[in-house]
Amino acid sequence: MNTATAQLGSRTLAESPQPGDIRLDERAEDGRNLNAARTLPAPPWPDIAYAAIVDAARAIADGALAAVADACDRDGFYPRDVLQAFGRAGALSAHLDMPGRPADHGTAIAAMREASRVCGATGFMIWCHAVCGLYMQASANPALHGAALARHA
Repeated sequence: MNTATAQLGSRTLAESPQPGDIRLDERAEDGRNLNAARTLPAPPWPDIAYAAIVDAARAIADGALAAVADACDRDGFYPRDVLQAFGRAGALSAHLDMPGRPADHGTAIAAMREASRVCGATGFMIWCHAVCGLYMQASANPALHGAALARHA
């Protein structure tokens, strides 16, 4: 199989993959690489709390979300309880500047990735929620800050 490599600073994926590297390669039925085997380095979390958010998101995705993923896709089930669990874990607010915790977009993306790995529809809902929070935070409308933003997060 022909594998392309992606440059990651002084190393390439084919030469030295590292734990946490994210492979974004998709293969067609004939074996063609659809994404040229791009990778992203593992995110450097500045604080253990950020890693805990991703660990919690992974556990939710592999547990509660996996149990309802088929119903989301086939029946239009809205996984409210699962989304609220992601929120309690901090996965829906990691990208926002919150009191006592600066924004970390890498953590938010990693949490979205965990949900998307199990259910693309739920991963997309988490992305929509994240974007809404960013718009609220950047808004000049003070009614969207403070308690409203905290409830959203």
